[in-house]
Order: sequence, then structure tokens, then C-alpha cells
Amino acid sequence: MRMFVGVCFGLAPLLVARSSAQEAPQAYEFFETKVRPLLAARCYDCHGPDKQRSGLRTDGLDALLVGGSRGPAIVPGSPESSLLVRAVRGDEPEFRMPPLEELTTEEITLLETWIAQGAPGPRDTKARTVETFDLLKRRGEHWGFRPITKPAPPQVADKAWSEKPIDAFIAAALERADLTPKGPADRRTLLRRAAFDLVGLPPTPDELAVFEADASPGAFERQIDRLLASPRFGERWGRHWLDLVRYAETKGHEFDYLIANAWQYRDYVIRAFNQDVAYDRFVREHVAGDLLPEPRPHRDEGWDESVLGTGFWFFGEEKHSPVDIRADQTERIANQIDVFSKTFLGLTVACARCHDHKFEAISARDYYALSGYLLSSSYRQVRFQTRENNARIAQELARLEERHRAQVVRATGAALEQSLAGTARAMLAAREVEHELLGDAGVGGEKPPDTWPAARTVVVERVSERTSVPTARIEAWIAAFARVRADKTPILLPWVQGEGIQPLLTRELQAARASPDQTVAIADFARSEAEDWIQDGFCFSRVEAGFTRLGTDPRQPLARLFAYAGAASDPIWDRLVLAPQTERVPGRVDWVQSGRMLRTETIRLEHKNLFYLVQGGGRAFLEVDGHRMIEGPLHGGTVFSWKDEGRRWIRHELEDYLGHTAHVEFSPQGDGSELVIERVIGSDEEPPALGSDTDWLIHALAGADPDDAEALAQRYEELFLFVAARLRDGRLTGQEAGPGFAILGWLLDNPGLLASPLDTSGVRAALLPYLERRVELLSSLRLESATAPALFDANGVDEHLLLRGDSHQPQGVVARNLPEALRSPEESGSESKKGSGRLALAQRLTDPETNPYLARVWVNRIWHHIFGRGIVPSVDNLGISGDEPTHPELLDHLAATLIEQDFSTKRLLKQILLSRTYRQGSQPSPRAREFDPENRLLHHYPLQRLDAEVLRDTLLSVAGNLNQTPYGPPVPLHLTSFLDGRGRPGTSGPLDGDGRRSVYLAVRRNFLMPFFQVFDYPTPFTTQGRRGVSNVPAQALTLWNDPFVIGQAERWAEAVYKSHATDDERIETIYLTALGRPPEEDELKFAGQFLDEHPEEAAQPLAELCHVLFNTKEFLFVD
Repeated sequence: MRMFVGVCFGLAPLLVARSSAQEAPQAYEFFETKVRPLLAARCYDCHGPDKQRSGLRTDGLDALLVGGSRGPAIVPGSPESSLLVRAVRGDEPEFRMPPLEELTTEEITLLETWIAQGAPGPRDTKARTVETFDLLKRRGEHWGFRPITKPAPPQVADKAWSEKPIDAFIAAALERADLTPKGPADRRTLLRRAAFDLVGLPPTPDELAVFEADASPGAFERQIDRLLASPRFGERWGRHWLDLVRYAETKGHEFDYLIANAWQYRDYVIRAFNQDVAYDRFVREHVAGDLLPEPRPHRDEGWDESVLGTGFWFFGEEKHSPVDIRADQTERIANQIDVFSKTFLGLTVACARCHDHKFEAISARDYYALSGYLLSSSYRQVRFQTRENNARIAQELARLEERHRAQVVRATGAALEQSLAGTARAMLAAREVEHELLGDAGVGGEKPPDTWPAARTVVVERVSERTSVPTARIEAWIAAFARVRADKTPILLPWVQGEGIQPLLTRELQAARASPDQTVAIADFARSEAEDWIQDGFCFSRVEAGFTRLGTDPRQPLARLFAYAGAASDPIWDRLVLAPQTERVPGRVDWVQSGRMLRTETIRLEHKNLFYLVQGGGRAFLEVDGHRMIEGPLHGGTVFSWKDEGRRWIRHELEDYLGHTAHVEFSPQGDGSELVIERVIGSDEEPPALGSDTDWLIHALAGADPDDAEALAQRYEELFLFVAARLRDGRLTGQEAGPGFAILGWLLDNPGLLASPLDTSGVRAALLPYLERRVELLSSLRLESATAPALFDANGVDEHLLLRGDSHQPQGVVARNLPEALRSPEESGSESKKGSGRLALAQRLTDPETNPYLARVWVNRIWHHIFGRGIVPSVDNLGISGDEPTHPELLDHLAATLIEQDFSTKRLLKQILLSRTYRQGSQPSPRAREFDPENRLLHHYPLQRLDAEVLRDTLLSVAGNLNQTPYGPPVPLHLTSFLDGRGRPGTSGPLDGDGRRSVYLAVRRNFLMPFFQVFDYPTPFTTQGRRGVSNVPAQALTLWNDPFVIGQAERWAEAVYKSHATDDERIETIYLTALGRPPEEDELKFAGQFLDEHPEEAAQPLAELCHVLFNTKEFLFVD
């Protein structure tokens, strides 16, 4: 008889006790990444492998347990009794440690916490023996580095049971142990098992009935195909993957700031599993999805999926105001390498951060070789939905303008030449008005025209009548003279400056000679080629001195004439907008950089200032040591903006960051104005003077008597006509280009100075074909896009080897590369001549000949998720310090099969589920239980508890309340009194999460859902491919008291009560739905009696019955 009730009553602490299966990898992780680095940095000098004062060594767990002359250094479980803690706290004055610099409070707390937890970590019985690190020896001795072969299935006695290769390998191991496999599970059990494994939801009663009635060959195979094709498959297996990349949507630390649009990565993963993207391709997208020559298009909408894979690098914890910004960077990189190496390699590379790995064929140089790839890449929010389309449009727009520019420019020059007649006469007329109203003392002064005497209008009209210069033109020149006095416009300085031409020329030359020469060029956008720039989007393009940007109005055919070369933003990209539901990046970098950002290469800051030579207003963000979360009291000076005040040097003071690595990210203001960035330099002094602005102009006007206004005015008119003629003939080049186009731009911006409006008939004819095609192209631009976190490739930067992992003790530089054990002897450092080299890394990483771990690790993870235990149980560590495989030949056979089948996850899953090994019953025989109690040989199917999310989803599903809407922003967390503290979300989500699957609920690092935590949901700190499975009272109490669970029971009961007429029908329905089977006779009788006792309460007794089923082992476990 089956148990009707399986409920745990009583009071117990609500602390979740982790199982030993989970404790081992987490303990190893904590010791190697937290405790050992601290001991190495603060203790090894006196108590390390080279020197042991008082006989104490601190470089291994066993050495600490043995201790020195005063006894054991640690007492596991008792910090108060541990000499190590007492020494660092100062409780023992005679041997206070370290003697020179005390440990910080945080460091002492870390040691206390570790010891209080039992001082877990890897045991090293050879701790007192100094071994030489022999990488080649370790590689040669460990099975994981050997090439993958495909062993033939062994011959076994029971040939009928072992027809499939998987079963042959399992049967052979069972035969060697004199054990036999269990018989097959019944059909209902089998379908329920497969449904939970593949889609994470129970089969419906109808699905069970159809399968049970289908006696045709291949019935189970068809069910597997149906489940693999379900969109729910990606949600189930995508959640497995999210455990590996420590997926979270907030940064943790104090205020738990948002990781903007992290959920786009989650949706990317789900889509990839549903589409069965080849695993090697999937890995390449994670490492270098932004660099792949052929990005993978979205199946329906065509946009770039591949770039989204790179977002996983940014799901770690992040501080918003670190005191030691470089040390913080090394901590973040350590986490990134830890996740990368465990997820894709199954190796604990991060344990080599402070020293060569204690166990693996991984050196400290290998760790820092991988670090360089991260230093060579940065963060961005990528406009993934539009970047391919808009790249094509941007290229076509550039080609279109290039084809039409010369004709439009020449037509404009001809029209301008006709409108310059009488320029000298107009200038003299304006000067006469000034003299008559203000006298000689007022000419060239600072008094603006709107403060002149009231007789101004009369004087202007009289001068106009005498000189035949229209009053409007006189007023325009008067206004132009006034603007020169206010902003020192170079073009008219010789006119309004009373000292004449020669003094101006002398002063310019002196200013040029006085320019400091102690500067370092960081970026020269005026001379470099655009294809060498590091740009997110297409906003900036290279302009030469004399470059013209065509306008859209024949009356102003040239929208902009650039007098100086540089990187110029195009205002059309200011129209880019974010798609609805796109989250903004938190912090002080509060403008949208996506699609309109240009950055410098990463450099080491060696001067107190950076200077930016710019034209127009703009914004800059200095990313120092990879730190971007600018909020709080520190590092606000890295964010900078300036207004449009002409061409000038902008000073960015950076004295606090001398010696750090950084790059600058530029963006326009986004208001339709243009930003031109010419140069970026570093200097401790003032920047070079811009003395060349007026050189050419002064020389062109030289020879005119400064006291002879008529001669100077005539020289101006000749100069203007000369420049217009050069423009007409297409000959405004060389040294004439910059100042010549400055003059033309000034004239076109001030049409009132001209004798007549431009005759635009010729310009219109030249401009019309351009405008028609431009309108077509602009209509094809996709201005609205979602964004997502992604890598942004930059210049190659190699990391220093940091002594003992200390960011303040850099040694030699290590070239970027794969770990040495995974490459051939002739391979050296990264061969990338441009960029990070991540694409080459991704290609080598996914080459089975180079990396035998790739296929083995993934096959082992798949096996683990199906059977609850990997062929190598330590699924995140297939190295020397990991577990040995139970079936090594089977592991290689499946790995070779995966490679042969183009890395198809679904095909491999189908093979496993069709095996007799999978289809076994779950009750072990007495002999098997005695000789293999852990079921390492798989003599029966292992009973498995539902994961936290699957349990919640199953509650919703059986209650009929599951909302299967896929994708989209996370459902806000339902807040309770237990979820409190800094960074607490401002709004609470619905109790049932809108009925959505758990994978779509918000994952806030500091506010994880209590229901999930009780059922061993992993803390998103690092890779956790194997979840713990605890068995604690808190689980029963949660299922019995949680309002969500109670609510689902009540809603389910209400629906069943209304849709069925009799209690027997209702009881049978809830059993079929919850447990996948009808009730047994005694269960039906017992439940019926219970309902009969409460006839007046309608659906409430049925709700209690549903609630009881939620608490049964049969509901919580898959057998």
C-alpha cells in the first residue's frame, strides 16, 4: 500500500543544512579562492614552504591541523580555540601575527567563518613535502588530457539487455560486480520521469493515458521526440545552464544594483537549447560571439543571437565604490576565470591565481594568460536587434554621400562665388556705422550693438543709402564684428584687432613655440583609420580637414564643413531609442552609450591629466581597471561632460589613477549637435596651444596696411572669392583646406553677410538624387532596439603575473593563451595582431583535437542531470583533484558520439533516454543495496527530488495555474518580511509570480526567493553544476505553511470541485494530476471518508486533500 500522507510536523530551525555531496566542491572552492590566497599573502613569508618559524606551515590544510611548536594552528569548528585566530586577533600578545601589518577586520572574519564551518577544504597529506611543479608530468598522467577515442561497446552475457552501447557499458560494469540491472519501470512512471527530465513539468492525465494506450513500436521514442520539441525543453535545460554561469540580475554587494537587461541572456540560452544549437557553437558564442564572422541569426527576426552569449562574463558580483580599484578588478577577473574554466573546461584554473596549482596541470602563468583576454575586452550594452541591419545602412549611406559630395560641393562653391560681390564695400559700411556711433575708441571694443545709441537705425539707413549696401547686410556685418569681440572668432580677428597683422602673427608663433613637449599621444583620430577604431555602433566616422557633410535643404546644401580632421559624430544616430522594457544601466554614466560610443585603446595612465582636443559638446567616461559601477563617494571624477564652446582642449584630471590601466569612452550629447574628437593626450602640463588656427589666414592677409581699412577689406573679399573658387573647382586641399573650409563654413552659417541668397538651382539639381536615395535608406534604419550586456573587443593587453595574487606585486607580463596543458609545445602566445584574440581562443577551445575536455565535460553534465550523478561525480572538476569516472570508457564513447553528431544535445539526450539503463525501475535489490549502496554502477534508476524551480512549476501546473508565456523581463520578486536590507526592491511582485515558470522570476543576488533557498537553490557566486540535495525540517514546514503552496492547493481544489460532480471523480482527478496514477483502493476510501466528514465546507476539504498530496514523497520525488 502506498503512503497517503508524508508530512513532517514539529518545530525546527529554518536553516538549510547542505548535504555532503554539495559540501565538498563548495568547501574546496572557498578554501582555494578565499582562505589560501589570504594565507599566501599574509603568512607564507614566515610560515610557507621555504621558511617555517616555530615549525609552522600555513600552505596546506593538513599543515595547519598539525601546527607548529605551540600545537595545532586550527581547531575545526572552534575559532576561539584556534591559535591562528587568537594570534591574528591579538588575543595572544606574545605572538601577535602578522608582526608588522595587522589583518583587517574582514580578513579576520573570513578566517573565523571558515574555521567555524569546520575548516573544510582539500586534504593534502603531502603538505610537508615540497614538490616540484611538473606540468608535463601531471598532464601525461591524468586521463582528462588524453585524446578522446571511441571504445567499442563491450561484450556482455545479457545481449538482449545490452543492445545499445550505453547499456553494454553499464551491463559490463554490473557483471564485474556480480550485479544485475533492475527490470523496466511501468509506463506511467517512465513518462513522468522523462517529462520531468526534459521539460521540468509533469505529464498531464491525458498524455499519460495516450502513452499507456499506445502499444505500437516506438511509442516511448515518439514521446521523447514530443518533449524534445516542446518550447518547455529550453526552459528546463536553460535553467541547468544558468547554474553554471552564476546567473543573476543584480550585482550584489551592498546595494544590489541592477545588471541591466541580464534577462536577455537568459532568453538567449532558452532559445539556443530549444533550437539545439551545436554545443561547440554555443561555447564559441560565449567566448567570442561578438567576433564570429557569421553571427547566428534569430530564427524569426533575423537579428544577431551570437553576441548575446558573451553577456555571461558580467553576471558576477560587483562593488559600486571600491577603495582599491585594481584589487577589485583582480577579484572580478578571478571569478570570471573560475566560471569560464569550470563551465567549459571542467578545471579549477582560478586556484592557480596565487601560485602554481597544488594538484592540476595548471600553472599561475596559465591563469594570467587567460586574464589577458578579459583585460583586452570591456563591457557594453549591445544593440543586438539592429546592429547587423544598421551596419549595412551605415555603409550604404557613406557610399551614397561619397558619390554625390563632389558635385554638390562644386555647385555650392559656384553659387557662393556669385553672392560675394561687394563684400569689401559691406565691411566698410559696417565699420562706418561703428565709427559714427561710437567713435574711434568704440571700434574693436566690447560694447554690444544692442547697447548702442538710439540713432543707430538712422545712421545705418544713411550709410546704406550712400554706399548702396542693404541695411540688412550692414546689420549682419555689425553683428559679426560683435561676435568676434565676444568669442575671438579667428576669421575676423585681424579686422577688429587694432594692433594689425604682424603682431598677431608674432604672437601665434610664440604660442606655438611655448607648447609643452612632455605629452604622450593616447589616440589620434585625425590620423588613424576608422577601421582601426574601437566603436560601438556607427555614430563616428573619420573626417579629413575639408570634409563636407551634405545637408538635406538646397538652401543649406552643406550641413557641415570640417576644418580639422578627426572622428565626427553624425546626428542621425541621435535618433536611436531603446525598445520598451529595456532597462537603463544604473550609476552616474547615465546617458545611453549603446550604438554611439567611441573609445580609446586601453593604456596605462602615466600623467596627471588627459586632454581631449574636441569640437562640440560631448561626454566621456574613463573606465579605470574595468570599473564601471560608478555610484557612491568614490570615482565620480571618471565621468565627465562638456558644452560646445568651439574647438578646444578639455582637461580631465586623473592624478588619483596614476599607474592604473584605463580607456576613455566618448559619446555625443545626443541633442542633434556634432562632436568631433581629434586627439587624446596625456600630460602633466598644459596641452599644446592651438596656434595654427589663424596662421594661414594671417599670412593670406599679410601685405595689407593695417591702418588702411579699404585695403584690408578688399583683401578679405579677394580671400573669400579665392576660397569659393577653389571650392567650385574642387581644389581646396593641402594647407588651404582647414582654414579655407573654416571660412566657407562661417560664410554659409551667416548668409546675411552675402550680397544675395544663394542661387540653389544648380545645387538642387546635384542634391536631389542624393536626397531621394537617402530618404529610402533612412527609412530602412532600425532606430529602436533592445540592448543586452555583451563583451566589447578592444586592443590586446597582457596581464602581469601577480605575486601571490597580489595586485600590488606585478611581475613579468604573460602572453594571452590557452592553458599550456591544452596546447602543443610549438604554440606560443596569442597570435592576434588586432584585438583581444578571443576569436582564436574560442576556435581552439572548441577544437576536440586541442581540447578533449570540451565534449567530456558536456557529456558528463548531461548524464548528471539525467541520473543525478555524473560519470565523473565532481561535474565542475574533471581534473586530478576531482573524482574518478565510474565508467571511463562510456564517458569517452559518449563524448566521441557527441562530436560525431555535430555536438547535438538533443540527439545525445534521446540516446540516453531510450537506453534500458534509463528505463529501469527505481527499487534496488537487497544485494545491490548492500554492495553498491550509492548506486555508482546504476543497477537501478536513482530516486531524485525535484529541483526548487521544478517543484514550484509543478505546483502551478497541477493546480492549472501555470502561465506558459515565454521570455521577457523578469517577474518582480514577491517581498516578505524576511527579505530586508539595503537594495531591497521598491515594489513587490505577485505571490504566484503571475503563474510564470520559475526561470522567468527575478534573480536578485541579495534577495533570493526563500522558497527556492529552502530547496537548495544555488547561490549565484560561481559555477555550480551539481546542486546540493538536503533533507531538513524547513522543507516540510515550507510546504505546509507557505502562502503560495496553500494558495495553489485552494485554487486547484476550487477548479476540480466545480468541474466534477462526485467526490470519487475529484479524488481520482487530483491523484492522476499530482502523482500520475489513480488512487489505490484504500487511498480512495480514506480520502472519501475525509471529504464526507466536511460536506458543508464545499471545496475547502478538497483543498486540504490537495495540500496533503503536495507534501507526499511521491509528489516531491521522481522515481
